[in-house]
Amino acid sequence: MIISSPQKAQIQVRFFDDIYKPKIEKLPFLRDVDIDHGRKVLNTEAECDKYIGLYGGHHFHKLYAAFPSTNFQYTEGKSIEIID
Repeated sequence: MIISSPQKAQIQVRFFDDIYKPKIEKLPFLRDVDIDHGRKVLNTEAECDKYIGLYGGHHFHKLYAAFPSTNFQYTEGKSIEIID
């Protein structure tokens, strides 16, 4: 699957604006939430928010970089959701 430039920009903006930025803004309030450096099984929304705020960008870019080298022909023209 080859993602065109306008699509790439749209995906990056959606991730940043809708998912990552709100979690980053919550981080100061989640200081006491323990996620064991990203190794803990997440049980609460606060733990998930902190994990996404700290590690979400890394996962996004890692998956995004993997797509050009992967054959996802069956997803062409469809929305997909990746659950990690």
